[in-house]
Amino acid sequence: MWPDLKQTAHRNQGGRLRNKGSLILIFLSLGLIACEDTRIEKSAVLSEKAVVVERVFTPSQHSLKFVNPNFDFGFEPGIQLSDNLSIKSSEVPEKHATVFRCSHGKFIIERKSIYDRFDEGDTVVVTYQEICRSAYDDKDGDGEKEQLSSVIIGYDFLDATLAPR
Repeated sequence: MWPDLKQTAHRNQGGRLRNKGSLILIFLSLGLIACEDTRIEKSAVLSEKAVVVERVFTPSQHSLKFVNPNFDFGFEPGIQLSDNLSIKSSEVPEKHATVFRCSHGKFIIERKSIYDRFDEGDTVVVTYQEICRSAYDDKDGDGEKEQLSSVIIGYDFLDATLAPR
């Protein structure tokens, strides 16, 4: 009825050794991977022409509503008037967006200062930086890490000005 303790101990020891072997393999793998240095970098400031395709303004909105808290699944904060009635308030701030089209495609900038500066159809010069994920490693053994790869992962919009005519 009771298990043989010697067999159980022998089985557990083998399992532990296998687990230790797996851990050692994982740590060695991480050590080899850790030699590669990954960095997020920005390019020099770049510029190109773009056209203002659209300007979008959404006014701020405020709403009050009476709800039955037993059926309010939004978990919004509110003022409880009774067991089955509460007042919920929500506020949506105004939004200003400008849609540009350039050689990379279309992109949206949500800044009031940009929205106020341009009209639809304006040709502008956009300044930006490329955001890259770069990998470095000492591949020739001289103690200096060389760039192995670089991939553009995004763009950082800096500014836009009217293009000279």
